[in-house]
Amino acid sequence: MQRGFPSFLVEHGVPFVGWIMLGLLAASLLIGAIWAPRTQGRSLQEIEDEREGASTGATTSAADAGDLTGAASR
Repeated sequence: MQRGFPSFLVEHGVPFVGWIMLGLLAASLLIGAIWAPRTQGRSLQEIEDEREGASTGATTSAADAGDLTGAASR
């Protein structure tokens, strides 16, 4: 017997499946609110450096910045 969303919906009805979906949505909200990283007031570069394991004071060199702007304008 195959158990998929359509058969589950037919067997239990829309309200029951809706409550399950609402519960999963609430669980994902709690997980995201609790374990999401705090990034307010930080630059994208600082966040990327932290995620990559680099020191928080790392910056790109002028040559790297020039390469990035040159590639973007092509």
